[in-house]
Amino acid sequence: MKNYLDLVEKVDEKRLYSHIYNLQGIKHPIVARDALINAYKYIISEFKNIGIEVIEEDFEVEGYDIPFKNIIGKLDLSNGTADEVIISGHHDTVFNAPGANDNATAVAIVIETARIIYENQSLFSGNYRFVSFDLEEGNPVMQKDLWELGKKFGVTENDTFTQLSYKKNYEMLFSSFFQFKNEDSREKLRLKVKETKLDENERDFYNSMLDYFSISFKDGEWLGISGLLGSTHYVSHAKSQGRKIKGLINIDTVGYTSNKKNSQTYPKGIPVNLLKLVTKPILKSIPFLSKSFKTTGVKDVTVGDFASLLVDINSTSEADLFMKNAKQINLKVVAIYTGMDYANISMKMHDLLRADHAPFWRDNIHAIFISDSANFRCPHYHTGSDTIEHVDFNFVKKIAQTSLLTLIAMAEENIIE
Repeated sequence: MKNYLDLVEKVDEKRLYSHIYNLQGIKHPIVARDALINAYKYIISEFKNIGIEVIEEDFEVEGYDIPFKNIIGKLDLSNGTADEVIISGHHDTVFNAPGANDNATAVAIVIETARIIYENQSLFSGNYRFVSFDLEEGNPVMQKDLWELGKKFGVTENDTFTQLSYKKNYEMLFSSFFQFKNEDSREKLRLKVKETKLDENERDFYNSMLDYFSISFKDGEWLGISGLLGSTHYVSHAKSQGRKIKGLINIDTVGYTSNKKNSQTYPKGIPVNLLKLVTKPILKSIPFLSKSFKTTGVKDVTVGDFASLLVDINSTSEADLFMKNAKQINLKVVAIYTGMDYANISMKMHDLLRADHAPFWRDNIHAIFISDSANFRCPHYHTGSDTIEHVDFNFVKKIAQTSLLTLIAMAEENIIE
């Protein structure tokens, strides 16, 4: 395989800054519809300025009156001989956050990667897609319904999950809402609500929410129903067209770092005490540790100064490429090789499915996920303080450089001679 390490110097931090600056701002289909449409226009314009072919992949949400857009930059340098490789982010935000980190950082990397590969396309032969997904953050119809439910129980519209007591209890119960595998599991959740210390109004609110979710999430499946709508559409549309996807690099919230001890926490299901051991050289030789966790440049996994890399059972080769390139770039990474497929991850580590790689994992498509770990590190996550002054641009640049090299390697490996 060719060495493209010199290309990383072409990643332009000023361009990354400009994209994030221009994209930051609430972009939500209900409270900031015009801003969401302007984000479409900005990304389309940037792809066209690069010279790349633009595909506007429209999709609809039942019960809503406007179409939504995945925006795709297409660059097939393989003359139709290769399956597509994708780098992606999402351009929508939650209703109360400007989204500089979540997820303008990723969209900026997607645009910058497209520019570099397009401008140096004579070096490559691969089938590239540079994608910005829509409606990662949620289904606007369901959000409206839940806001109305909140008003019914005395919670101000748009504020249902920002009142501290509600937010704390919601996050405690949140995971269970998305695991309705059968009526028995639903009854267990009702018992959990009953046993949780709640006032009567809040208890009625959660029981009503449970009724609503029980109808909405058939067989326990929430993916593509309450969130991740654009990426779910992308996977199904590609399948309907007979397109084959080699692999995906999905990026989400990659702009926040901290040098403080215990600034990094982990989702339920991650054995943190074991993870702490993997940074010790003598313990890296233990088969379980070396297979399940890999790090580069990390001395303390409780200090939030590294990129988090999530890997399902199908995507170890792509993750290994990313780790190899991260070492060359001096990007610190903690990689969690779950060794599980989508079904098992959804039961045991559901927090690992909260981004646009999840529909790809569900269809057994190779996909890796890179993040700063969002709410497990960043205090600005889904708040009004998610603004550009909190973005670590050196960190964003290193992730862009590592992702660039990894995407090229994935494409090169995919060429049919």
